Formats: sequence, structure tokens, C-alpha cells
Amino acid sequence: MGSGGRGWRDTIDDTSEEAPVFSHHCTACDRTQLIFSSQVTGLTNDELGIAVSFRCWCGAEQATLTGKGARLARTAAVAA
Repeated sequence: MGSGGRGWRDTIDDTSEEAPVFSHHCTACDRTQLIFSSQVTGLTNDELGIAVSFRCWCGAEQATLTGKGARLARTAAVAA
């Protein structure tokens, strides 16, 4: 994005009553935690889906793949 453009963090409304969250099982602390938008450090779109990078509550850097491409890949793996 060029300068002055809106980044992905600008599209999140932290003032709403519904904060975007997801759960993730951390490979470092071995706990399932709720991850809030403030913990997300990056988003990358590609043909496999959306790669979400974030910092767990324990401080470990983590990542997960989500989106339509990731669902299709999981469905194909289960069917095989």
C-alpha cells in the first residue's frame, strides 16, 4: 500500500462491543488461548488462504492458516 493508505489494522473497529477474536492452541505453552486483534502481527493472502501471524499470551510467535483455501485444503486432506 502506498503512504496514506488504510492498512488492515485500520479496518478493525476496537470500539465495538464485538471484538474479532479466534482461538488457537499454542505450540509453546500447550494451551488453547483466545487471540485478539491487538495480538495479530501480520496477515498474508495467497493461494492457500490467509496466513495470520500473532503473539500468544505466553509471548511466543505463532501462525495459523485460515480462509476458503485453507478450508478446501483441510477438506481434501480429510477425504484422502
